[in-house]
Amino acid sequence: MARPRKFSPELAIDAAMHTFWSNGFHGAPFDLLVKKTGASRHGLYQEFGDKDRLLLFSLQHYEKTVLGELVEELHRDEAALPELRHFFHRIAQIARYDSNGAGCLICNTQLEMPEQGPVHDHIGRFFERLRTTFLRCLERARHKGQLEDGKDVNALSHYLVGLVHSISANAQSNPSDEAYEAYVEIALSLLS
Repeated sequence: MARPRKFSPELAIDAAMHTFWSNGFHGAPFDLLVKKTGASRHGLYQEFGDKDRLLLFSLQHYEKTVLGELVEELHRDEAALPELRHFFHRIAQIARYDSNGAGCLICNTQLEMPEQGPVHDHIGRFFERLRTTFLRCLERARHKGQLEDGKDVNALSHYLVGLVHSISANAQSNPSDEAYEAYVEIALSLLS
């Protein structure tokens, strides 16, 4: 008979997500994850698998809880330029202020773990979905007259994915609030 679980998987994955976000994958030894989640080593392995799988679950949790509502706004039928601008201002807020300057968990993980594997593949699929979402919003913006006809929306969609990465990196460099906000505004001026 299996031992009853003595921890909440939902709370454990949230704690693991925050631990990876603050410390990175390599800076979060399994003992620290055990401590932060309140689970036993055996319990974490049994529920989530090894550390790589725990990171994968953490990334999925981050997408759902931290980014979920923001990305959902971009999926609305009317989402165009104002929604894109809101998305980037919120991403900047999360990367700089809500995470104590830790940046974006997904961007950080991609930089820390560039090698092939399930985590790498998951992140690649995430950014391709995000790029496609940006593309649809840009096409709507052009259709609504919010974006010049001559702008290459496909190229801009790739640029916006890069902007997510650079906002995360910029947040970690600890610029002044004024410099950070100016950076975001100037970056978004390409959409005007």
